[in-house]
Amino acid sequence: MKSTVSAAGLGRSWIVAAAFVAALAACDEGPGGIAVPAEATIDQLDVSPDSVLLTTGQSTTLVVTATSADGQPVSNFKATFASSNRGVATVSVAGVVRYEGPGRAVVTVTAGGKSATSIIGAQ
Repeated sequence: MKSTVSAAGLGRSWIVAAAFVAALAACDEGPGGIAVPAEATIDQLDVSPDSVLLTTGQSTTLVVTATSADGQPVSNFKATFASSNRGVATVSVAGVVRYEGPGRAVVTVTAGGKSATSIIGAQ
């Protein structure tokens, strides 16, 4: 392995670079390409619980699941959450719902162009 370090502290290694180029050349996924799995399309989005009764100040965490058209679970998707009435229920970016006061709110979860809802009410 031939390595050098510049005066600025930058290192360089030719064997590592050559091995990386050789690995790319051996890949049979097109000219110099690496196979990267396509992101699965979400066909169904579910949220649990779909309704919950809480007391003022109480919180619960919504669990979101996504499945593809062939029924397989989809992972690594980004979900967003929104409350229809923040005076009744707030929701964090992590899906933690806090009941703020009297009334009813609908929390909508969206991911991959699909949505699901959870109804939040008073206990």
